[in-house]
Amino acid sequence: MHVWDPRLVVFFWLSASTAMSQSVRTAASHTDDLLSNLERAAALFKDGLLTAEEFSTTKQRFLAPSLPLKTFGTGRSAMIINATEQVIFEHSVPNGTIGVMTHFWITGMEHALPGHQPPLNSNGTDNVIVRYYIDGEASASIEFKPPMAAGVGFNDDAANGDPTGMASAKIGRAGMGGWYMNLKIPFGISVRVTVTLDGVRPIPTPGQNPSFVIVRGCENLPVMIGTLVLPATARLRLHKIEGKVFQPQQWVPLLDLPTGRGLIYLVALAASSASYQFWEGCVHMYSPHSQPFPGTLLSTGTEDYFDSSFGFDTGRFHGPVSGCTHRKGGMPSALAHSGDPACFTAGTAMEVSAYRFHEEDPLAFNGGTRLVWRIADYINFKLPSPKCFIDVPNATAGDQSLGGAPTTVTSYVWVYTW
Repeated sequence: MHVWDPRLVVFFWLSASTAMSQSVRTAASHTDDLLSNLERAAALFKDGLLTAEEFSTTKQRFLAPSLPLKTFGTGRSAMIINATEQVIFEHSVPNGTIGVMTHFWITGMEHALPGHQPPLNSNGTDNVIVRYYIDGEASASIEFKPPMAAGVGFNDDAANGDPTGMASAKIGRAGMGGWYMNLKIPFGISVRVTVTLDGVRPIPTPGQNPSFVIVRGCENLPVMIGTLVLPATARLRLHKIEGKVFQPQQWVPLLDLPTGRGLIYLVALAASSASYQFWEGCVHMYSPHSQPFPGTLLSTGTEDYFDSSFGFDTGRFHGPVSGCTHRKGGMPSALAHSGDPACFTAGTAMEVSAYRFHEEDPLAFNGGTRLVWRIADYINFKLPSPKCFIDVPNATAGDQSLGGAPTTVTSYVWVYTW
């Protein structure tokens, strides 16, 4: 199968978008030249991510001046979200047009739990389930709760949380206001967005506990991940683990796709345990799906994957690429720490949530993929890298467990496939 390097598409798209119509015609003619010399061009760019057919479709999508951009969306004010699934927005696009959802925002009031102040707070939508039904699917391929979609896995009105600064360009919560998400969600036929309560909180009283929702998108908008222009057939899917308990040294299957190709885009993780040793676990990626251990080692510890270090020793942080949105727990006595003292407590119990985008360092896969994380790990100081390279331990060889305790895990992995 012939493939094309997406950098070609970037070149043509940038040429068309940064100059006048003559550049469009010039870029298009160069594209036709390459398409007419498929064998030669495919040999030059044999490691690309796009087939020739996808390249041709993408060329037409990004260069054709007859495909204008068009913004669409809506807002709902003071609505009552309850256990009944409610459609808040629907949109269809004409044949040959690509739609892209670009923005989601939600907030809402609720009566605080006993003992909490103020009497009303803005957590009324924390347990709302949001669903995106793409291209007429019966079961939503994207279903999330707003906090976890923003990488926040715990109640951040608590002292160890940070309700005022959980914000990046793409996900976050602005102060005590709304949760927002600016991920690109493409579709080729239609999209339907719904909301419902998960049943954890009491059903709101009519006239009280109002919620506010905004959704927005744009037709014919290029979907770019870093410098990569995704093909018109790309779709975003959300893969989840919710509140599942894993044992020490057990592998956590964050993502398991037996076939296909695409990009792992965003990973959010929330974990809690009686032992902070779970953070010793390493993250591995396998592509193709059948690649043997250790695959591609993505991190030498859990906090390392999220660009922190030594047990999230600085507590919370929020950046454009990664962040630790919640930390509450102990710290080995040999390790110093800084940051909000509320993030660090006595004992060994630990809870943490964090997020990591993959735009500057794309996680591309072909032939399926697996993304796995281990609860704690094994170690052997006789090895060049004592940790992360022991699949099945051998005590005779000196492999040792790093201990740990049962760990409750929730994870969101956002993946583009085509």
